[in-house]
Amino acid sequence: MRDARPRCGAALAACAALLLLACSKSALAQAVSMAAGDPGSGQYAMAVVVAKLLNQRAGVTVSLKPYLAPRVSLPAINDGEIQFGFGDAAELAWAVQGEDSPAGRPQASLRAIAALYPLRPAIFVRQNAPIATIAALKGRPAVDGFGGQRLMLAVLDALYATAGLSRADIKAIPVPDAVAGAEAFAAGRSDMFLFTLGSARLSQIEARVGAIRMLALADGPDSSAALRRHFPWGYLRLERPGPGNTGVRGPGHVLAYDMLLISGATLAEELAYRVARTLHDGAAALADAHEPFRQFDPKAMARSAGPLSYHPGAMRYYRETGIWPAR
Repeated sequence: MRDARPRCGAALAACAALLLLACSKSALAQAVSMAAGDPGSGQYAMAVVVAKLLNQRAGVTVSLKPYLAPRVSLPAINDGEIQFGFGDAAELAWAVQGEDSPAGRPQASLRAIAALYPLRPAIFVRQNAPIATIAALKGRPAVDGFGGQRLMLAVLDALYATAGLSRADIKAIPVPDAVAGAEAFAAGRSDMFLFTLGSARLSQIEARVGAIRMLALADGPDSSAALRRHFPWGYLRLERPGPGNTGVRGPGHVLAYDMLLISGATLAEELAYRVARTLHDGAAALADAHEPFRQFDPKAMARSAGPLSYHPGAMRYYRETGIWPAR
């Protein structure tokens, strides 16, 4: 769902160099490890930024451990082999419940430290297309399949359900992933594509085909209930036109679900407390260093993570700050 392996170039290299420098100056700090995506990916860039902040302010020395897939990194975090990592609310819920983890083993010792920022998948069409709502996609060619990726199909089911539709109501154009779906749209094979709001890919598609428009979701309890039947970790979020919101032509609601910082249950309570406090107090630094963190809201750090429990150390900080219980 997130943009495919965005390259950060010189900026990422500079951040990595600063991270190493910070590590060398923190030889006496507590050493911890953090699972990250492969170098060059968006998750790796996020991990560099978070690690740098923790190195500077939380009294730790973070070493990054690149992993290619959550199916590998989440069990390592669950078992305490790695102290920190990242995951979205859906994949973490499936891991905790044992639905999408190695050998079906529930990763029941995973714990949430903080909700970092919302992921916002949405359907986009051409601005001049006679398609004003998701309901208007009925019978039209629309990207589908996504190689059987559970997350993508669950998101599509949820979006269509808010308009009283299902995937059976559209003319499916099979694609292997979101990037291929955007290409099918640009080539005129599909009337829509599904991508994450805020991605640079949206501006690239708009430069090729002309103005695009996000199809907003209906607001209200019926829409929210339909969404949650298919995607229980999602919620409605109001978006407005502005920098980074390519395709948002007016106020409208989108499906959102959270990216979280996680740990294992054996992480020391005091360390979890310090990390939560450092993230809360470092919101401005995070936003300056990495675009997605512009959506980071310290008041929403304790947003409910479904079956994933929060670490007691993080909970203690959130109670002191007045943002607990999780909502």
